[in-house]
Amino acid sequence: MHKTSEITNSRGKFKTAAGKILDFTIKNKAYILSFFLPIIILYTAYAIFGVYPFGEHSVLALDLNAQYVYYYDYLFDVLSGRESLFYCWSGSLSGEFAGLFAYYLASPFNLVILLFPRNSITEGIMAMLLLKCAAAGISACRFLKKERGISDFTAVMFSCMYALSGYFTAHTLNPMWLDAVIALPWVLAGVERVCRERKFLMYALSLIYVFVTNFYIGYMVGIFSALYFAYCHISGKSQATFKDMAKSAGVFAGASVSAILVSCPILIPVYKSLKLGKISGRADFSFAENFTLSDMLIKLFPGAYDTIRPEGLPMIYVGTLAVVMGAIFFTEKKFPRRLRISFAGLLGVLCLSMYIKPVDMLWHGGQVPVWMPYRYSFILSFLLMTAAAETYEHFRAAPKRFLKRIGITAAAIIALLLVLDHAEGNEYFDTTLVIVLPLIFTAATCILLSLADNKKLHKPSCVMLAVLVFGELLLNTVVTFEKAHGDVYYSTRESYVDDIPKTRRVMDELRELDGGFYRTEKTYHRTVNDAMAVGMYGLSHSTSTFNTKTLNMLRTLGVGQEFHATRAGGITPLFGDIFGIKYLLSRDDRMSPYTAEVDIPDDEIFVYENENALPLAYLADVDVIGCGLYGSTPFEAQTALARVLADMTD
Repeated sequence: MHKTSEITNSRGKFKTAAGKILDFTIKNKAYILSFFLPIIILYTAYAIFGVYPFGEHSVLALDLNAQYVYYYDYLFDVLSGRESLFYCWSGSLSGEFAGLFAYYLASPFNLVILLFPRNSITEGIMAMLLLKCAAAGISACRFLKKERGISDFTAVMFSCMYALSGYFTAHTLNPMWLDAVIALPWVLAGVERVCRERKFLMYALSLIYVFVTNFYIGYMVGIFSALYFAYCHISGKSQATFKDMAKSAGVFAGASVSAILVSCPILIPVYKSLKLGKISGRADFSFAENFTLSDMLIKLFPGAYDTIRPEGLPMIYVGTLAVVMGAIFFTEKKFPRRLRISFAGLLGVLCLSMYIKPVDMLWHGGQVPVWMPYRYSFILSFLLMTAAAETYEHFRAAPKRFLKRIGITAAAIIALLLVLDHAEGNEYFDTTLVIVLPLIFTAATCILLSLADNKKLHKPSCVMLAVLVFGELLLNTVVTFEKAHGDVYYSTRESYVDDIPKTRRVMDELRELDGGFYRTEKTYHRTVNDAMAVGMYGLSHSTSTFNTKTLNMLRTLGVGQEFHATRAGGITPLFGDIFGIKYLLSRDDRMSPYTAEVDIPDDEIFVYENENALPLAYLADVDVIGCGLYGSTPFEAQTALARVLADMTD
């Protein structure tokens, strides 16, 4: 009897727990779906594209391939206590690391990578990207439901559109900026709360998160939060008196300043780091146009990825349904005219900011982006998505009232696409893909919207519309990966996980033989940041947080450079002696200027010792500063430096 009662009680507890889980799932189904659907769609796109284990590709491309993956790898050594978060010896003669950490590594999502084995770092990065996509989805869903009162179905559909926007999918190769995509809905919800209720906590905390995770995009979100604050009052959203507006302005200013001050432990090291090089030059603010507006319009549609090079256009795609409903938003009388006009003004400010070069430069901290232009374009995508979601919510309540405008809007969009097809095209656009795909999706979207007027077909047409939207997002994501691969190339998984560990094992063997403090370099490179991943203290390095004086000195002494990347090729014996390069790794025994081979058991990599290498630091006369390094040829500079050092030993 006792055992029977225990079994009965266990079953009762299980049923109670299962019931609570079921109730929680039903209650929060919108958030759960907006979290998992973006993961499924993005992962499916990776599988179709051929990312491991479905093919030989990895998620590594452009800066993610050349920089970030090495910084993530470096974190494993930080976690083990071998390296520091404050100072790094692994590139450009060493330097501070706090600025680099704040610029590239401060996102808490990076901890996901550290949960994976080090030899599966590419899978860890993909998991991190999937979680960021999911977080963007749930963040947008929360905004639509809580701030706009949108129903579950609409919130899920449009939040997925935001999570898999053109900006997000194109910038999966630049993941440090995606935290701002996640945080933007929270920041804007916080601004609205400041305007309505003068409560600042949500706004301040979300702004702190953006500043800390990436100060650069955080700066852009901070600018827009001020514009959005003005919009909330001009549009009538706040419904406040002038006195209330003044009070909310004070709260907004105080919360903004507080967020900046709280973020100072990150912002100050970053500023000091950038002053060493990136923001030390002068910019040209002369007036110029960045693009033609007709070219920009095509970027609203699926398959319109062009390039992330400087000549690329803003990444503003967020779905065909968003374009259709976003256009209808401006004709929907249920939205106050003041709201529609002010919203059009807000969109206009963003579009003009991208169109006018000096204004665009101000958004980018006074500089012209070298790659990935219009880095704040996700804000436009979010605004378009929210307006479209509100319009679609009204449509679902009374579809018949919208049918005429849907037809007119569809005709206008199709006419626009046909005009753009005959206009002078962008060299990056495939006309068949960029024009035909939007035509198909526009027509299919409008047909399904018209079917929703029929009571019997209302639910099936809505489900089919959702399937169409998710299918479009999947197709656009796959097309983006394929076109980005042709643009900047996604490297194979083996090129990293097979290559880098080999050099790391040799460096581990070398440390076993020589536990001293010395510099090491290689005659072979995967990229110039190899040293950070293998625990090598060298010269080759690439980062946006560079030190101009150090780079100028190395370039004068003959070390190869391109932009802010340093590649230690052609090192002379004299240079190696002076700068303490004690060991040199080579895959070709003819490439080393040294002859003393170190006995390291490896069939591919040879290690040579420089027996004349000086220590990393040694005393020298102050005259060495004026020895004529700057402005001379590498041969003259090295000779002058050697002469001064030799004179001091006499």
